[in-house]
Amino acid sequence: MSCALCKDEFTMRKDVSARGATKPTVNVVRHLCPTCETKLAVSGHGKAKRDVVTHVCTSGGAKGPTCCSTK
Repeated sequence: MSCALCKDEFTMRKDVSARGATKPTVNVVRHLCPTCETKLAVSGHGKAKRDVVTHVCTSGGAKGPTCCSTK
């Protein structure tokens, strides 16, 4: 990440959507910076359709990674 406050935390959660008596655990990522924003957009169409993830650090409403300066 370009910002010092932008860090990810990995946690283990039980997959409740799995079938059967024993539920597997999966890794889940949680982003710790409260001012960041992640958007999912769909690009393409048909079989070439893909999800594109855009991460924007919006600390203070300014453009660019300004949350580093609030440390």
